[in-house]
Amino acid sequence: MKKIGLLSLLVALVGSVFLYSSAHGETRDELQAMVLYEPGTTGYLDAFQDLKQSLIANMTVTSTPLSEWNHVNLSLYRVVYPDPSLLQDANRAEIVEKLMAYVKNGGFLYVEDAVREAFPAEFLGAREFRPVPGAPTAMEFPEVRLNLRGLQGVVKDFHDPPKKPLGAGMIPTTAETLAKSNGLSLFTVNRVGEGSVFFAASGKYLLRNEFAAYAALESTGFVVKKVLGTYGRPALAYHKKEGKQSIPYQEQMTPVSKPDLASARHDLPIRVFSPEPGGTEMEKTAKFVDKFCTDNDYNFMTEEQMSRTFHTVLGSHVELVPDTSSDARIYTLEVTPPEDSKWLGDYLKVLGVQVQLGERYANEGVTTDADIYMRRSNSIYFGVWQKATFTIGLPKHPLDPPHLVRANMPVEVKQSGQLVTLDWKSKGLQQVKFFAPNGLQVNSKGWKVRQDGGRVYILTRSGDPTVLQMRYL
Repeated sequence: MKKIGLLSLLVALVGSVFLYSSAHGETRDELQAMVLYEPGTTGYLDAFQDLKQSLIANMTVTSTPLSEWNHVNLSLYRVVYPDPSLLQDANRAEIVEKLMAYVKNGGFLYVEDAVREAFPAEFLGAREFRPVPGAPTAMEFPEVRLNLRGLQGVVKDFHDPPKKPLGAGMIPTTAETLAKSNGLSLFTVNRVGEGSVFFAASGKYLLRNEFAAYAALESTGFVVKKVLGTYGRPALAYHKKEGKQSIPYQEQMTPVSKPDLASARHDLPIRVFSPEPGGTEMEKTAKFVDKFCTDNDYNFMTEEQMSRTFHTVLGSHVELVPDTSSDARIYTLEVTPPEDSKWLGDYLKVLGVQVQLGERYANEGVTTDADIYMRRSNSIYFGVWQKATFTIGLPKHPLDPPHLVRANMPVEVKQSGQLVTLDWKSKGLQQVKFFAPNGLQVNSKGWKVRQDGGRVYILTRSGDPTVLQMRYL
């Protein structure tokens, strides 16, 4: 493993934002979350600010002191996060009883190790809890059902080994284990009645957000996530260090990130990589990034372009509106752009989402009327500009017509029959991927064309805003 020299690779880790719809046929809805805390304490603020600043769209977050507990209607909240200060409350036993009833009636409760002793082991799905012997250096990840893979993915890919011993792990009975070490389950989900309780030995921001996605999957059968990147694919940016020459291999690079997992607050530096054999460090870096991005369909851009993209994604409000005039499961995404949107220019048009199907729709598929989209596993990713529609139903693997898969910067798409015209709005590296099972003909000059896998084509150029015209064969 080797540190990357001239580049700081900034990753948009599937920055995802989750939307929630309560049931087919209902109007637009919100996923409401609540943080409970003991008056006079401030420890709850970490969780509250995490959720307040989270990437979850259509989610409202409330912080409620336990002194006002009797005035709270728990049925209004999809997810509840009790702060460890609950242990200090004189009415703890009564509150815990109500929280357990809340889960049985369909609620979702997040219990971290610091507060788990307030709850019976049986409720958490445990026979008993035992101290974790030292800081775990390795974890095992048993196979889990579809709706739990996002939570497990966060633990597997973004959970750093703790620098100090964890509190306790469980010997499970009914709890489903996401990760374990030394024979103890450290991350689990236990179904109780109509709801679920999640136990986490450690971990904060990423797990809190992914638990909300799990709640949506369990409740509605699908979840919609805004993605930190253009048209539904994550982004990678580079920057030039002071005193260094501009990067000569930038046109060979595309995007980077750990695919399709959890959300990250901002960019994450990638510090090491497996070097490609031969060539200079820059050449090896370029080859590695190019391969990674091609394999995982990420979009490469400058830091300024990433900044505009992220402001669009984070500042846009998205509403999920079911079509109540039809028996089909058709949903419209309506987008309100950020308030301070003038400086974003054409980057207002790059918002993209992921629609992820859960266990309820495991044997069905999803289609969209968006111009730019791609499929991966049980998800579809597509661009959303002001409004887009998706439909859940059969067949599971629909036969897609030729279409755009991804684009790394703002484009205006016009299609007439098999003729496609892309008006590129920004200068710099311009890259687009097409799904064209019968081939394509590029009518514009200056584009490097690479066929990838027989049915897809990647077109790349670097320069001023331009127009690309091509035809599907």
